[in-house]
Amino acid sequence: MRPPLRTGAVLLVALAALAGSPPASASDSLDRARATGRLGAAGYALERARTLFALDEVRARWGNVARPDPHDATLVLRDLRATLPLLRGRDRAAARRLLARPTDAAADPFGNGYAPTAVPRRSCDDDLCVHWVETTRDAPPLDDLDASGIPDWVETTGQTFAEVWANVVDGLGYARPLPDTASFGNGGDGRLDVYLVDIGRQGYFGYCTTDDPGDWESTRVSAYCVIDDDFANPVLEVLLPLTGLQVTAAHEFFHAVQFGYDWLEDLWFMEGTAVWMEDEVYDDANDLLRYLARGPLGRPEVPLDAGRSGFEYGAWLFWRYASERFGRGIVRAAWGRAGQGDYSLRAIRRALAVRGTDLTAVFAGFGAANRAPASHYREGRLYARATAERSIRLSAAHPATGWVDVRVAHLATATVALRGGLLARQTPVTVHVAAGRGRRSAAVTLLVVRPEGKVTRTRVALDEEGRGRATVPLGGAVRRVDVVLTNAGARFRCWRGTDLSCQGVSLDDNRLFRVRASL
Repeated sequence: MRPPLRTGAVLLVALAALAGSPPASASDSLDRARATGRLGAAGYALERARTLFALDEVRARWGNVARPDPHDATLVLRDLRATLPLLRGRDRAAARRLLARPTDAAADPFGNGYAPTAVPRRSCDDDLCVHWVETTRDAPPLDDLDASGIPDWVETTGQTFAEVWANVVDGLGYARPLPDTASFGNGGDGRLDVYLVDIGRQGYFGYCTTDDPGDWESTRVSAYCVIDDDFANPVLEVLLPLTGLQVTAAHEFFHAVQFGYDWLEDLWFMEGTAVWMEDEVYDDANDLLRYLARGPLGRPEVPLDAGRSGFEYGAWLFWRYASERFGRGIVRAAWGRAGQGDYSLRAIRRALAVRGTDLTAVFAGFGAANRAPASHYREGRLYARATAERSIRLSAAHPATGWVDVRVAHLATATVALRGGLLARQTPVTVHVAAGRGRRSAAVTLLVVRPEGKVTRTRVALDEEGRGRATVPLGGAVRRVDVVLTNAGARFRCWRGTDLSCQGVSLDDNRLFRVRASL
């Protein structure tokens, strides 16, 4: 996610903004220290990274500090590495220890490295190496039923990552992760390194980070990955260890791929596409369904590009919608644009333009699809319907709604659901809408929903003033009409230290929609 100019000064501003972004967890004493100036950008990134492996120590210094989300480690460590040039002295040394590989035991005292007494081993194929130890709590299951000299679980891990590699690089056409040849302690060569460590006891599935020593202004870096050694710890809430391994391998490997395009990209883009990739490689796992409630289905009022409260993981649904309509290559096209310097939202807009459409049309379709997922997604029967902002019942006694005002954040939707359960027969209902000026980023869609699940969709044409109307049936066999209001605003003032696209401030928030319906 490069600044428009590639000078050191401009990049320092961007990195400071990156570290200043609110974390996925709720506001805590570290956030307050950052907001009041007690912690600078890089110091904040360092303390947040310390919470991953030494939470009690951070709490002893700072008080009420939130426990990290189990899925946050990759990007928390990304932010630390990105701000490393801003740290000095003991802080820089501490950051390097946090970023050290498990095999750097002496330099890695935070509990995520191998004990000095454990002897690391590795098993490699042409593309990657799996590292493990045979003693201490970091040892994976050591059963070796095929008498190969390599534990079966280590072989399964290598085969799983090889399967992911084949799907992502060879099948979907993404670039290979960059070689880490120049990294100190690079695992022996430039191949991707995967370390098995008992991080499940701390609640983590896995993470990828970088110790790339190259030009710190580069937006393309190598990576190494750390994953749990057996996925058997109950804290991970994994039904089958193999399923945990598979979805973690797909997710974290794609982070390693992303690092080779632009490792400073926006949270929603990095995490949303990584979760999307889990299901593309392992379609039957469906682990990603756990994120739907805190994404656009459970919280349609939250901007799609929000990188907080775990919403960035639920953003995978947008990439599922886009890929089911334009093919899976749409995600690769967006990452290709990111690798050329576009930030996330600009990248997807340009990828859609090549396909003859625009973000407003696609995002309006996405918002409408989320109100009737079974009719719009291949696996939509597994998804709950997006929540409605308002629900209004029309009847002979109450034939009109009056004007209903709804404000919609950028890249968000709101639904006014019209119900006609008391109408004995089908009756026309006319819906008037007013979306204000700037209609290019506004859309209104009517969904006529029948009990058997059939859905008819109508896009309301808006004039230059943002006004429009349409007439659809309600009552009888039509139990509900959804008025889906879409704000696809994508204008930003960038580099303001937020968790949104380009770390910016939206110029299109809180668009006022007015809706009136009458029989």
